[in-house]
Amino acid sequence: MIMRGEINENIDLHLFKNHVLYNNKSLNPLEIYIDQNKQFTNNSISMISNCLTPIPTLTHILEKAKLLYSTNAYIYQYNNYGVTHDQIYNSLMYVEQIINSYESILNVKL
Repeated sequence: MIMRGEINENIDLHLFKNHVLYNNKSLNPLEIYIDQNKQFTNNSISMISNCLTPIPTLTHILEKAKLLYSTNAYIYQYNNYGVTHDQIYNSLMYVEQIINSYESILNVKL
């Protein structure tokens, strides 16, 4: 996992520490790199994986995010920093497309 920008120390990464997400042959399945370079104007978290096991966790996170979005929860906080409803919606759709693409790969392999 790669995190960029000012990272809040209260970020809960427990969903990503679940051992079922990783191949049992991984020596160190979850490495976290935090780049707090002040030159970045935005924060981001990236997850890199070479298997399909993170998909259920990402699906769970996406479902929770969609529920919050549908009720306009916390949207005003994003709006205060210049993030629009459309940008949030598009981000959710991008994540959903990634999940769908991985699931289609899984279906092809079956």
